[in-house]
Amino acid sequence: MTTQIHINGYRIKVHLKPYSVHLVSNYDLMDAMGESWRNIEMLCRKALDLHRQQFKTSLKLPLNSFIIEVLGHAYAYKILLQLRKRFDWPVFRKFSFNACNIDCGDRAHDSNRWFWDMLGFLKPVMFLRVPEH
Repeated sequence: MTTQIHINGYRIKVHLKPYSVHLVSNYDLMDAMGESWRNIEMLCRKALDLHRQQFKTSLKLPLNSFIIEVLGHAYAYKILLQLRKRFDWPVFRKFSFNACNIDCGDRAHDSNRWFWDMLGFLKPVMFLRVPEH
């Protein structure tokens, strides 16, 4: 199922599958993130809620892990785009394409879930100075 999630005036395209959520690091996602990381938190909460409504089961994806994965992919994509402006090497094109596509799923369907779960503890520390809306 493909839909859009509206967060503070930004429209972010979301594709839901039985065991995953797919996002694309596009201008709206980057602008929403630039305004406040809380927008990404709201996006992740809404995506998990939509997934639960659509498939009648909760995705086994910790919220903090999901938020960190979205932020990690988005910032990696941003950095790789800058590198591509200076050095248009095929490796930067490949990595930027991979960073742009954000696939978040449960452990059985997401091979790098362990990495983002491990980094999930950083979310409270990173959001310490991010104001609540």
